[in-house]
Amino acid sequence: ITDMHGTAPEEFRYSGRNVVAFRYGLTESAVISGGGPLVTVTQNMADHFKTKYGRRNLEFFNIPVFEDIEIRKDRKRPATDKRTIIYAGGSQSWQNVDLMFSVISKTGSSFRYVILTGDTAFFTSKATEYGLSCDVEITSVAKEEVQAYYLSADFGFVLRDDNIVNRVACPTKLMEYMASGVIPVVIQPHIGDFAHLGYSYVAVDQLIAGDLPDTDKIEAMRSNNYMIMETMQKAAAEEATQMVSR
Repeated sequence: ITDMHGTAPEEFRYSGRNVVAFRYGLTESAVISGGGPLVTVTQNMADHFKTKYGRRNLEFFNIPVFEDIEIRKDRKRPATDKRTIIYAGGSQSWQNVDLMFSVISKTGSSFRYVILTGDTAFFTSKATEYGLSCDVEITSVAKEEVQAYYLSADFGFVLRDDNIVNRVACPTKLMEYMASGVIPVVIQPHIGDFAHLGYSYVAVDQLIAGDLPDTDKIEAMRSNNYMIMETMQKAAAEEATQMVSR
């Protein structure tokens, strides 16, 4: 049984590392050709491998990684009239950090922003570069403190482009947001299986235009995302049990 966990050749190719992509392509091909069961984190990933290699009879166990992700509905609004938008992550190019700061520069007076990152120097320099004078907190906190920030945030950036890497992915950050009642803010909705599952999100263009759902609608969106997370957790546990007993 092989844990695929991603589309490594495509990931490296997108970052311009073609030699490494070629090497991983050989490894991936060898694993697929071996015919053994594969672990994926989304059904989209399983479908990708079936199509890429023309092997419709491959056996898959679809097990998203839920370690340390707890569904929490005990949200706590901060003492502010502004809604809070959070970002938790690094400065990698695929996070679309410049787009995020562009959005903040256009909407900063309307929201409170929190950026949780291990690279505070980079994000502080970006805030300076964009001339931000709005309410933006840039900080690094221990892993066990992150969810407390989620529970006081209304929306969270997950600015992923529409490509095969993101279509087969199951970002931990996105799952953490949804499990804590944070509504994802996206460029486009096709991230992993979430669009197929019917998750609730806000498009970044809506955010810029100020076309946001009212309080009752936001609560309904949260409830929908909680339900999706609970369904995914149950399905992942069942798949893991089947894999172990195989």
